[in-house]
Amino acid sequence: MDVYLPPSAASHPDKPHPVVVWWHGGGLLQGNKENLPPHLRRLPARALGPNGEHAIVVSPNYRLAPQAPILDILADADSALAFVRHKLSAALAAKGYAARADPERIVTSGGSAGGYLALITALPVPKTASDAEVGGYRGAGASRAVNPTGEWVPRGAAPFYPITDLTDKFWATKTDPVPWWGKSVPDAAAQPHLKLRDPPVTSAVSGGPRSILYMYMLQHALFPQLLFMNQRSLGAGLDGFRPTPETLSITHRLDLLARAEVAHPPVYLIYGTIDDKVQPFEDTVAALKRTKGPYEVEVLEGADHAYDEDPHEQAAGFVAWLEATLF
Repeated sequence: MDVYLPPSAASHPDKPHPVVVWWHGGGLLQGNKENLPPHLRRLPARALGPNGEHAIVVSPNYRLAPQAPILDILADADSALAFVRHKLSAALAAKGYAARADPERIVTSGGSAGGYLALITALPVPKTASDAEVGGYRGAGASRAVNPTGEWVPRGAAPFYPITDLTDKFWATKTDPVPWWGKSVPDAAAQPHLKLRDPPVTSAVSGGPRSILYMYMLQHALFPQLLFMNQRSLGAGLDGFRPTPETLSITHRLDLLARAEVAHPPVYLIYGTIDDKVQPFEDTVAALKRTKGPYEVEVLEGADHAYDEDPHEQAAGFVAWLEATLF
């Protein structure tokens, strides 16, 4: 993982910094930890809150589908949070840095598929929900590696233009070519990256050969099947089950929380009105409105997917939410 630290003058071992954990996008198929928007790279240098504190930003890699099944990817996300909570401060000290991470002030964030990881790790699961109802994944807070002593949730989740509903008809609609890409992706270009028996890939260079997978997936409506092709069933006998796109969808999990009247940590959801790279967001917003947890939805008129890759983007709404959530 890459770690972006506040200025040394703003760091002291006795004053740990809050942490923003950002996961990159790419449909869980491509991308790498360097896919971090400029405003996130600048964030550690920015004084936040009433006391002018600074935040650490962490950007992890994770294993990519289809070689890695969905639950392995979620396990990698949990491992990143476990490292931040329990080992990051010691790792920084060992390298001579004064900065320390506050294990109780962590916000999950990410763009597109990374926004999906930010949400699914942060959302708790009602105790009344069975493992089968949630595809065997109960959120990062239920991981013993993340929180050995009990349940834990991040201070908040800030997904940018996230994938949320794996069952949306958007994913089942073939588009050849993908309109915003403008050309077909040849089978010969994609097939080398779809071999299920190949070792998992944890990083794909932006613009490299694997960078066509997302478009190829949309072209042939292969999402979310590619996330589940190597996924084994869980449990045994009559208690066995197989994770499904529905059980691992954010909208489904929000509905479980709403029905059980269980609150979730603060959520900041932001997307643009012309984003046609992932499913529409109306159902997700409606699901959020049915829950007990606090949420904020910011809709940017005329903004597209990954709008914040613009180096001039300041993400003012996100920063304001972050200050209210962490300080």
